Amino acid sequence: MNFAHECLSVPSLIKESMKENKKVKSICGCAMLTALNVSVGALYIPISPTLRIGFSSVFAGVSGMVYGPMLTGFAGVIADTLKYMIRQMVLIFLALPLMNF
Repeated sequence: MNFAHECLSVPSLIKESMKENKKVKSICGCAMLTALNVSVGALYIPISPTLRIGFSSVFAGVSGMVYGPMLTGFAGVIADTLKYMIRQMVLIFLALPLMNF
């Protein structure tokens, strides 16, 4: 397929992804992956004082592959907000959670 054809098919993919938002099974599965994302976000391997390896993005990636970009974007905003409310270590830029979309 060529690039132009794939770019023109993006609106139909977003419409198809929005259909997942209405299914209870998808919302519950995404909520469980979001809860895992938040809870595993506290676990990390410290390499140095400024560098650490975390594993919370694994669950966000799985959510994106299974439930599509729209539901995962909403889940990412919720997960980032919950992580900030739990830790409150660093003042985040308010538009940062919106970059999940």
